[in-house]
Order: sequence, then C-alpha cells, then structure tokens
Amino acid sequence: MGTLVVAVVAIVVGFAVAGFGVRLFAVLAPLWGFLAGLVLGADLVASAAGAGLFSTLAGWLAGAALGIVLAAVAGLWFTGAVLVLGVGLGAAVGSGLVAATGVEGDLLAIVLGVVAGAAVGVAIILADLPSALVAAVTGYGGAMWATTGVLLLLGRLHLADLYGVGPAGAIRGDVPAIAAAFALGTLAFGYQARDLRARRIQTLGRAGYRF
Repeated sequence: MGTLVVAVVAIVVGFAVAGFGVRLFAVLAPLWGFLAGLVLGADLVASAAGAGLFSTLAGWLAGAALGIVLAAVAGLWFTGAVLVLGVGLGAAVGSGLVAATGVEGDLLAIVLGVVAGAAVGVAIILADLPSALVAAVTGYGGAMWATTGVLLLLGRLHLADLYGVGPAGAIRGDVPAIAAAFALGTLAFGYQARDLRARRIQTLGRAGYRF
C-alpha cells in the first residue's frame, strides 16, 4: 500500500511539475514541497532509527508532517517556495550523487543533498529568478520523480531502493530508466521554454511570483 501511495504521488506531482512548473508555480510549488517533505522526513527517520523507508508509523508521520510544513512554506512565501524547490531537487538528486561517490552514512548523504539543494535555491534567488532556470529545475526534477513513480508502480523499484539515496540514487545503474528520465526532462524543459516564449509570462498567477 505504501509503495502505491508514493508511486501515485510521485507520478502525478512529477508530471505536473515537469510540464507546468513555471506557469503554475504558485499551485505546484506546495505539491512539490509535500512530495519532497514526505520522502525526506521518512528518510531521516529511517536513517536515524535504522529502519526501512516508510516501514514504520513514525516514518509516515514524520514524512507527512514535514511535507505539510514545506507545502505551507511554499504556498505562503515566495522565497520559501524557491528554496523548497531547490531543497526538493537537492534531496532527490544530491543525496544519490553523494552516495555514489562512496560517502559512508545514509544520513550524511541526505544532509549533504539537502545542503546542495538549498544552494540551488539560493542561486536561483540571487540570479533574480530567470524563468529558464526554474523551467530546467522543474522540468528535469519533475521528470525524475515521475520516472521513479512509474518504476515503483511497475515493481521495478521498491521503496527500500530510495532509502538514503533518493530517486537519482535509486535509478543509478539502470540505463533505460536514466535515459527515460533525461528524455522526459528534456521534453518538459523544451515545452516550458516554448510556452514561456509564446506567452511571455510576467507573473506566476499571484503577486510576488514574478520572472
């Protein structure tokens, strides 16, 4: 049941963020925050307790609580939404890349991934939030989560595979999965970039959400 829940959330949020991350940023940022917090919170509990990912009630509660907090931050505070975007991507990609370098300790890999993600968020803010950069982050980040969700649904991945490494670490070594995620991310980024050029978006749907 847990695998099905995470898979469906990852697919729905992943595809939505990949395709409409800029245009519907005000709506999708909270959903991205919830997904990132859900997995990150459960991962932290699993790493601290030495249990499996989402294998305990505490893991589910911690994940849901952190997901709600990040969703609220992303929904109420624009700068916070950008940081949540970066932290979500960093936790998803950074922890996997750190683990791939041979760094010992799941918790350390997660923390370093979050730090890297926060740096991405800060970079976006300091760069005055260029729309193309956000389109790239949401396009490829959403595609990676969507691909992971599909693999979970098909049984090619299990929740335990995400433990301490996130979706990027879970699919490393799976060439078809990596190729699919990259191809989907490229299509999503291209679609968002084309949409931006066509619409010349000046706002993301509410005051303060500007590119």
